[in-house]
Amino acid sequence: MPVRMTIDLPEALYDRLRHRSESSGASIRSLIVQAIEQTYPGVRKGRPVTGALLRNSGKRSPLYPTDENPHDLVFPDLNVWLALSDPGHPHSAAAWNWLNILPESERDPIRSWLVRSS
Repeated sequence: MPVRMTIDLPEALYDRLRHRSESSGASIRSLIVQAIEQTYPGVRKGRPVTGALLRNSGKRSPLYPTDENPHDLVFPDLNVWLALSDPGHPHSAAAWNWLNILPESERDPIRSWLVRSS
């Protein structure tokens, strides 16, 4: 189902888009959809992860994704939250190793939630 949206374009950009539409015979909508599809291609299928993402030392393994969007939110799954919040949990050490290798910008929000919940 199509989604309707409104955007504000700079006038010069709109003029270029309108001229391209007139010269190519394509609608402005189709030109915008095509540009978005080229900029953000569909889901790429890669090879499945078959090994550990973290080594025992807590360092990232070669399988750790390096092309992640830096604006993605890192939100651990429930099992990780349990392991982080209970020092007696069998996976507590592994969960803390994982948390400690995250960049500070991703690690601090998680730590603040752990402090609030205790």
